[in-house]
Amino acid sequence: MTTLERGPSEVDCTWEANVVEELDTLTQTSKTKFQEFADEINQRAKAVMAAEAKLREETERQHKEIEEKKLKVETDMQTGRQQWEDEKKSMEHIQKFQSSLVKLNVGGHKYTTSLTTLRSQPDSMLAAMFSGRHQLSTDEDGAYFIDRDGTHYRHILNYLRDDTHVEETLPQTKREQIELLKEAQYCQLNKLETIIKEIMVPRFTQEQLNLCFTQNYRSFRDENTILMETIKEVSNPLSQDERDLSGLVFSKTSFLCAGISFRRSCLREANFSECCFYPAYPVDFSDADLSGADFRRCGGLTSGGANFKGAILDEAKFDHSVKRQLLAKLQSDNK
Repeated sequence: MTTLERGPSEVDCTWEANVVEELDTLTQTSKTKFQEFADEINQRAKAVMAAEAKLREETERQHKEIEEKKLKVETDMQTGRQQWEDEKKSMEHIQKFQSSLVKLNVGGHKYTTSLTTLRSQPDSMLAAMFSGRHQLSTDEDGAYFIDRDGTHYRHILNYLRDDTHVEETLPQTKREQIELLKEAQYCQLNKLETIIKEIMVPRFTQEQLNLCFTQNYRSFRDENTILMETIKEVSNPLSQDERDLSGLVFSKTSFLCAGISFRRSCLREANFSECCFYPAYPVDFSDADLSGADFRRCGGLTSGGANFKGAILDEAKFDHSVKRQLLAKLQSDNK
């Protein structure tokens, strides 16, 4: 059947179908091209964002690098400035020393120092002596004479020049330390006096002390229940003469050995509570400083288990009855 033979409705339907088909094809083609265009736009947008991120990261890196360089320059400048100030102060210090040189004749020993050094400890005798308030005479060499043994005055002057780490340069023998201690006391150098005493009387730690004990156990009854507690024992000779044992804990220790001695030691605030002392093995506390030490609830103190002759017992803590008996015994021994 030809077109002419078809009816009008059939022709119209065919034409509409063709138009619809062409429109669908165009629509699909447009969608495809639009999607391709959108994908291209997205890719370019991602590339731009990546480039921006990279640029931002590089900018931040360069900014950080610039700040670090700036900080280093400022630090170097500050260090250089501080070094210059320190050098300037050192030179002023040296010039000050050189402009105020003083010669000393200490018992025949000649020393040269400065007024700054001699006045460095305001409360000392030397600071008062060279304060300018007193008229001082000199010998034929122009040296100020001090009638003391000048053997160790280099240590005195070194301490006045710099009082840090001075203990590293002080004499090592007991005799020299005693001699220097007398001069420090004469010059009223309280800090140097303390340093010398600490060297002469070594400080003992709680850890070192614990190594002298052996651990043991004892039982006791509490409301019909037998309990165990840890105690310490000293079963070997223990000589702690002339040591600084202040504040250490000896509590619950049994002194079960002869030859245990704390003569002339510093035992201030030491804790001896609940210790056991035995008359057969008396512990020697003679001439020790026991100020504030705690001896409460101890056994054997009044039966000869401890020798307190010459000890300092200011504010030492004893059970009342024990304290009364000990004081009576000490008074009897001193007669």
